[in-house]
Amino acid sequence: MLRKIAFVVGNRAHFARVRPIIKYLPDNSYRIIVFEAAAIQDHGGVLDEINKITNNVSVLYTNISGSNLLTMTKSTGLAVIDLAVELVHDRPDVVVVIADRYEALAAAIAARYMNISLAHIQGGEITGSIDDSVRHAITKFANLHFVSNKDCAKRVIKMGEDKKNVFVTGCPTIDICRRLPKNDPKEIFISKDSGDYEKRFILGDNYLLVSFHPVTTEKNIIENVRNFRVLLEAIKIIGLQTIWMYPNIDAGGDILRKEILNFKSMDKVGKIHFFKHFNADDYLLLIKNSKCIVGNSSVGIRESSFLGVPSVNVGNRQIGRLRCQNVIDCSMDKNKIINAIRKQLIHGKYKRNEYYGDGSAGKKIASILEKVELEFEKRMTY
Repeated sequence: MLRKIAFVVGNRAHFARVRPIIKYLPDNSYRIIVFEAAAIQDHGGVLDEINKITNNVSVLYTNISGSNLLTMTKSTGLAVIDLAVELVHDRPDVVVVIADRYEALAAAIAARYMNISLAHIQGGEITGSIDDSVRHAITKFANLHFVSNKDCAKRVIKMGEDKKNVFVTGCPTIDICRRLPKNDPKEIFISKDSGDYEKRFILGDNYLLVSFHPVTTEKNIIENVRNFRVLLEAIKIIGLQTIWMYPNIDAGGDILRKEILNFKSMDKVGKIHFFKHFNADDYLLLIKNSKCIVGNSSVGIRESSFLGVPSVNVGNRQIGRLRCQNVIDCSMDKNKIINAIRKQLIHGKYKRNEYYGDGSAGKKIASILEKVELEFEKRMTY
């Protein structure tokens, strides 16, 4: 009998991990549960992207607005409730969650308390802040572990997980990186949901890509504003055209969006362009063609290493994640950021590194999900 698989997509990055997997699954074997930021148009239109690929979608509206620590916590609780109801209706054999965020934790709690097998992608990594606690908690909830590399596998096994349930598959997003066109288009046209005013971006131009998110464990939310302003000043001094991604939905995100709007209202130079979302192919293509990626997103460590793109990682958000040779770390100091970017611009492209995967994760994960023995298969109780 065909196994039913539920993929949980809570933010704009999750679907980039899911898409390379579902292409190898029968259309009637899976469902994508979209909730939190992924269900909100203002946070990037991820749902529109999903609907173009599949009709096997359920949408839950679980986010409580405010982008502070209280609303993020309450959103987690509401997500557990709504996900539990959805799982009762859908009755999957296995639920698949991604990485280390509160959305994934909510899904892990809902699945395991209902005796549904849980598969976790990207466990065993170390970054810093609360993400480590969330990621490791999901690891202990999970029955199956799809990890990026052997180091992560060893870490998961040391946490007490059975090695027969730990699979080194690589990160699915690397599959998309590997299949990017060799002959890049001259320009990318931007949809109305990607940015407020932007129409297109010329790939032949020299440009930076910035992705900077709030750090929820800073002393206070205002610290994120200070860090944003430091980074913005550094980018202005560099003077290159810049694609800057809007922050995620975490606590502090709303304040950073206000900073963006304030800057845009006063900016007379017009070299920094802010965007809410790109589909994964366009985003990774933009990274591939950038002169340097700057910020505190995992894409500046994970996908950039495969693409050989110079990266400047700022602050503590990714403090524990293993870096490849393309990454320079620096503190939230304007001059240090400027010097690091200039050094990377001089260096240029790096050699491809496959530490986080070789581009075959989707097929591997799909095959395992279809065939592996599940601990709680057909044992859901209510």
